[in-house]
Parts: sequence; structure tokens; C-alpha cells
Amino acid sequence: MLFLIRKNFAYLVIVTATLIVILSAYTYNAISSKLIFKESATHLNEIYSQVGNSLSNLLSENWNAMDMWLPYLEDTDDDKKIRTYIENIRRIGAFTVFLLS
Repeated sequence: MLFLIRKNFAYLVIVTATLIVILSAYTYNAISSKLIFKESATHLNEIYSQVGNSLSNLLSENWNAMDMWLPYLEDTDDDKKIRTYIENIRRIGAFTVFLLS
């Protein structure tokens, strides 16, 4: 009788230890998954903010340059003068491509 109680107790300890290990692994997995997701989302938001700021700065510079060129281009009807003006601006501003049609 004492042998059966010890045998059942040993099984109970093994089953309990196994359940504790399984539940601990599940809890660790759930917590780490949430943490990784949160950090990844934060990192992506930072990247998108930086990209948005860079794009905004680039567009601002381009709009400012276009605003500076607009009065000259509106007052000039001669295509040759416009092309010469664009070539000069390209050299000064280190631009490489202008679409001249």
C-alpha cells in the first residue's frame, strides 16, 4: 500500500512539473511575442516619421526653387532663353536631370 502511494505521488510530481514547464513556456511565449510586436511597431513608426520628415524637407526645397524660377519662366516666351536658364540653374544647383520637352 505504501508503495502505491509513493508511486502515485511520483507520477503526480512528474505531471505537475510537466504542467508547470508547459504553462511557463506558453506564458513566456505570449509575453515575448507582445513585447516584440510593440517594439517593432514603435520602430516602424520612428522610421515612417523620419521618412516623412525627409520627404517634407525635400518637397519644401523643390517648391521653394520652383517659386524662385516661376517669375522668370512666366515672363520669358523664348524657348532658347528658358533652356539656357534651366542649364544655368542645373549647373549652379548640381541637378543632373531636367525634363525638357
